[in-house]
Amino acid sequence: MLKCLPCGSTHLWKNGHRKNGTQQYRCKSCLKTFYLSPTKKDKLFPFQYPTCPNCGKSLQIYKIRRGYVRFRCRECGFKMNVNRYLPPVNTNVPSNFFKFKVHPSLIVLALFLYLKRNLSYRAIRDALPCSL
Repeated sequence: MLKCLPCGSTHLWKNGHRKNGTQQYRCKSCLKTFYLSPTKKDKLFPFQYPTCPNCGKSLQIYKIRRGYVRFRCRECGFKMNVNRYLPPVNTNVPSNFFKFKVHPSLIVLALFLYLKRNLSYRAIRDALPCSL
């Protein structure tokens, strides 16, 4: 049961939100306004959320798609796509692997996304770091 912090009364009503989104309450007995301490939200994805290259602030999730997550900066409006399913590509590969100009691990990852994740060709093309 929610109680007023100053007087302990349980007669409360909701009184809007703060800028960070936490609910404000107002006590009917003492007419004081208070809010509960905000709880930390769980991250939706295991990777680190990127920072905006323009203003340096943290980007927030804008859209969630099958192959990638789209982030947006609330300050300057910058948008960025981050792959959901791909591990980082190993770039320490001998030069003879680049004979066909397509990295072999990209082919394996494309097949993995197609067969296991059931992604479309367009979603695979958007998710891969290079053009196939």
